[in-house]
Amino acid sequence: MRLSLTLKNTIAFLALLFVSHELHELVHILTGYFLCGCFGERDFEGWEVCIACPPSVTIPWITFAGPFLTYGLMWVSFWLMSSWKTAGQQVLGWALLFANLPLGRILPVLDREGDESFITRQIIQKTSMTVMSWGTEMAIVFLLTVPVLFRAWQLLHPRYRFFVFVGFLTVPLLAESVLMNRLANGLLHKGVLAGEGILGSPVLVNVWNALWLLVLGLTFRHLPTLLTGAEKKPEPARKVLEEAS
Repeated sequence: MRLSLTLKNTIAFLALLFVSHELHELVHILTGYFLCGCFGERDFEGWEVCIACPPSVTIPWITFAGPFLTYGLMWVSFWLMSSWKTAGQQVLGWALLFANLPLGRILPVLDREGDESFITRQIIQKTSMTVMSWGTEMAIVFLLTVPVLFRAWQLLHPRYRFFVFVGFLTVPLLAESVLMNRLANGLLHKGVLAGEGILGSPVLVNVWNALWLLVLGLTFRHLPTLLTGAEKKPEPARKVLEEAS
């Protein structure tokens, strides 16, 4: 398949990207609420538990919830990209994978940061990781991401594969950083709609998420057009011979 970007499917992909990000954060927050009975503070980039949470008991589970969902969505995309799925389903799976920023799961682990590294430190009860624990963590993250990335790689036409693949690994990560972490989060920290909204989130976060969810609903049908030119499967030889006769 070849990349076929249009304004509509680009906007649809951005909406899927931001909705996927919020699902990751929302699972953290709701897990914290169910375990502690209260919401902590949050912004677009991160979250905190409320005072009632006993950190040693609850924070590892709250931290685990986000990656659990994100990796789950990546493996849903793996299933959607299966060879027996339609071309449209495969493209949806391809978009879902990159909307969940697989590089954003790998890079923090390489730098010994992120949710995965925090969970590892909690398990081994140390503030810094040993080489062995770090290696084990990297192996787990690679096992969870590389097979899905390889299937996404296989969907692409060989001529354009490298640039499209690298582009979708990096550009969505940059888009999230600029549009959400810097622009939207910058406005929030300046006090724009910073009052408490629903689900323990500031009003600006609620408005941002509602708008992107609406956009995704309106543009979702354009996501399968991100890639075009699926190769047709060869017809069975018997059928071809019958038509020839």
